[in-house]
Amino acid sequence: MGSTIQPNFGANASRTTFKPVAATVPPPAANTTTPAAPRLAAATDTFVSQPVRKQGVNLTGEPPVVTVMPAVDVSPKPTTYTVKDGDTGYGIAHKLGVSLEALRNANPQAGGLGGGSGGFLNIGDTLNVPSGTTPSQAAPAPIPSATVATPVVPQTTTEATAAPAVVAPDTAAPSAQYTIVDGDNLDLIAQKLGVSKQALLDENPQAADGLLRQNNQFIHPNQKLSIPGPPPPPLAEAPAGSPDLAPAPAMVTAAEEMEAAYGADSADPTHYDWKCLKFVAQTAVNAGQGDPILDQPSAATALYEAQRQGRLYASTANMPEGAVVFWPATDNNGDDGHVAIYTGRNTEDGDPIMLTSTGFNSKTSGVREMPLSELNRMEAAEPSGWMMPR
Repeated sequence: MGSTIQPNFGANASRTTFKPVAATVPPPAANTTTPAAPRLAAATDTFVSQPVRKQGVNLTGEPPVVTVMPAVDVSPKPTTYTVKDGDTGYGIAHKLGVSLEALRNANPQAGGLGGGSGGFLNIGDTLNVPSGTTPSQAAPAPIPSATVATPVVPQTTTEATAAPAVVAPDTAAPSAQYTIVDGDNLDLIAQKLGVSKQALLDENPQAADGLLRQNNQFIHPNQKLSIPGPPPPPLAEAPAGSPDLAPAPAMVTAAEEMEAAYGADSADPTHYDWKCLKFVAQTAVNAGQGDPILDQPSAATALYEAQRQGRLYASTANMPEGAVVFWPATDNNGDDGHVAIYTGRNTEDGDPIMLTSTGFNSKTSGVREMPLSELNRMEAAEPSGWMMPR
């Protein structure tokens, strides 16, 4: 199931009443039958216009406060989305403000949205927008200020009543929620939502035991879970003196041993095909640097957790030996992301050499070395950043 967000609306109308002020009318002049002329407005009198109402007179000397409702966009919202160059399932879901699972559920015909289908999106494909979303909303119109009207001759009104103040609707939306279905578990839900397991547990402490299947607790169909929000952006680069800048040669040694056991020329070259995160996670364990961040359903969710913990660095300029490099979810990797290990060596052109598991097509299989630029072409994306396992 996808997320459902319903805004709450409330309105509290306030009414302000101006009390009449007794006016002192000078007595008529002696020995005259001509009635006194009505008093004209003084220059100090203040009048505030009320939209689409009769002009009242402010006799108190205090200008009323007029609250004007901001402009509301009532234009119809699009119900379909057309795939553009460079779009991915994850990117489209982010644009529409929905989970990738909700987008998949609304478009079962679109294999390119991932979820194990192995298909691809094509430019010009039309996708259904999950109900309740508002893609690409424009900025709200500015709230106009109250206008002071030109003073007019006062009428014979004994009580002036201000227009009811208009209160803008409460647009604060509740947290997006996921409804558990039969067969769900912690890994599967995290993978569906594109978030890490830790983020899901932290967001739902009341269901943590059930998600972890401990203390005789379990999750159940129709149970609601709050969906974690997006992680913060990666840091630009590791600061000087950071322990993350210390090389980890044990990672490279362990990765080379994995290459010997599961490389293209080995007896089991397909062991880690399409299992890049398992390759890196096992390498880290073999190197004595197993990291919980790598214990995720996919490389994309591991990337999410590295960002969430503030351990991801975007610049590869000072990347140390043994660093774990992440790529974002793309159509080329089935929206699962990709991950590899930096050997600490570069090509003659300065291109970093990576150790990675492949399986991209029938011509590339097994754990092998590959220049960073070649991996970028295969992933159709630049790396999101790197982290050091701990």
